[in-house]
Amino acid sequence: MRLDKFIAQQLGVSRAIAGREIRGNRVTVDGDIIKNAAFKLLPEHAVAYDGNPLAQQHGPRYFMLNKPQGYVCSTDDPDHPTVLYFLDEPVAYKLHAAGRLDID
Repeated sequence: MRLDKFIAQQLGVSRAIAGREIRGNRVTVDGDIIKNAAFKLLPEHAVAYDGNPLAQQHGPRYFMLNKPQGYVCSTDDPDHPTVLYFLDEPVAYKLHAAGRLDID
């Protein structure tokens, strides 16, 4: 995967913004500052943004939740709280429920 694509996914920004962050010396790979947005990232590389490590995801991830009463299985509902409240994920708003349960 290209470094700019990885940074964009991790930070939830566009690839253009990710490229600016890379060229701004804010991204390191294995402790070395990388300025090339097209750098090919390998699974064994350790990536950091502003000194904070970023974990690479390998394949899909699945979350199982015993939904409490009063929450809806939706990513966005203006009238009720959603199950995303329980997930500590930076891009939780991009997740999708694989089954829908009523609020009760």
